[in-house]
Amino acid sequence: MTENKEQMSKTKAFLRLFRFSRTLMAAAITGSAAFTAGTGPVTALWLALAGWCLAVGGFSLSAYARQRSQEKKTEDLIAPALKIVFFLVFTAASFAVTFLTAPLTALIPWGLILIIVICLSFQLFKDAIVRTFLIGLLHALHMLMGFAAGTLNPKLALPAAMLFFAVFAARGVIDIRNFPEDLMTRKLTLPKRLGMTKTVILSIICLTLAYVSGIVFYFVAKPGFLYLIPIGILVLTGAVCVVRFVKKAGPPMARKLTPFFTTITVLLICLSLILGKL
Repeated sequence: MTENKEQMSKTKAFLRLFRFSRTLMAAAITGSAAFTAGTGPVTALWLALAGWCLAVGGFSLSAYARQRSQEKKTEDLIAPALKIVFFLVFTAASFAVTFLTAPLTALIPWGLILIIVICLSFQLFKDAIVRTFLIGLLHALHMLMGFAAGTLNPKLALPAAMLFFAVFAARGVIDIRNFPEDLMTRKLTLPKRLGMTKTVILSIICLTLAYVSGIVFYFVAKPGFLYLIPIGILVLTGAVCVVRFVKKAGPPMARKLTPFFTTITVLLICLSLILGKL
């Protein structure tokens, strides 16, 4: 029985290297952006694969760095060497797919993503605001990587900005959610850096900028009418969540709203881009 439990633990630890909940979002961002830029569904799927592989490689490097610093002993079931192998193999696969299926311009955001991943993994920037900015930029670059695979258009900077601000705000909500636990560690977060009230205000400002960017994109780029359905859901539901957040700002409410401000928001943005192209 003990041996089976140990085997199950190793299997679970191995599967965690893939970080499916986050890496699949990276795939959705890159693929939907490529489709929006006019690459066609086949190339968009290849770019989604490239985005997924790059994200898997990035999270593997991050896990390696945390294990080496002994910040997360629960990941010691997987040898550091295997995490480095994951990083190298999946990063190389992402590079190969991007190089073979997209113009060389797509390798510019690809390279910037890799640089940011290395910086975040080894905590080269420890300031909470800088790290949050880089995480938002990381997601926006995944979108720009997809856009660069098709026809580049300055108007496409608006959905990239929408994603950046949405992710920035989401990190603020996550930091508020984890605030009681983070007080027991040396982890630098936005509430520790700015205080709870200023973090809430900053998150609301970023959410507002994200929603405005999404609405402006419709009038500037004139995507299909279907674009408005997920964007409308995002803005209206987001407004309700913001009101609830303002009334009861704190870890309990942040915990309830985190799924919407993270996964659901990203998926609605990706869906809006795809429907707008149909």
